[in-house]
Amino acid sequence: MKSLLILLSTILISSCGSINIHDTKACSVAGKVSAGANCVTALSGVKSQLSFDELIDLLESGAIIVPVNDFVNMKGDLEAACVRIKCNKKVKKKINDAFNRIIKNVAD
Repeated sequence: MKSLLILLSTILISSCGSINIHDTKACSVAGKVSAGANCVTALSGVKSQLSFDELIDLLESGAIIVPVNDFVNMKGDLEAACVRIKCNKKVKKKINDAFNRIIKNVAD
């Protein structure tokens, strides 16, 4: 979970210079594990699906699994950090959009 938080935290400092933010993919089981996974990229919103075999390969190759409630809590933590360091509106919007896109398209 720390790795995901660190990755998403880079959005916070993007207004401090030209930092390349990767369009991270998040996936969630598509109902049952045997059905594979639904995925979406955090910034561009590109949707994709993984077959069962692709999902297993992803899990075995070092995926980070975060329960939905913890993911939602991370959003709140980043928003609080953004208030504290006085992020500009563009950064706040990127954080909000990225988390909402993942929650809407993956965590349902």
